[in-house]
Amino acid sequence: MIGSPMAAKVTSVQVFGFIKTVTGAPISGASVAFTNNKGVTVRPTVNSNSDGSYKQTEIPVRKALKIIPTKSPFSFKSKFLFIGIVNKQVDFVGK
Repeated sequence: MIGSPMAAKVTSVQVFGFIKTVTGAPISGASVAFTNNKGVTVRPTVNSNSDGSYKQTEIPVRKALKIIPTKSPFSFKSKFLFIGIVNKQVDFVGK
């Protein structure tokens, strides 16, 4: 149909979340890295804010992503997930 609008193709999304202690206190200044399944950096590392929040934009869709938070003296479990076409919240707890 001539002149009909086409839906925009989604090529990237944002990943965001909170990094907190087991008691729910925010962990600020944690580094959060974003790699693919081969360990290659997908997007630059970001740091969590004073409320424990972090956000990274322009994450490629339809790709595997590993999110790796770090901050001494805490230990975290990194998360490996598949990025679809919607923004994704991924939270972490430091022990």
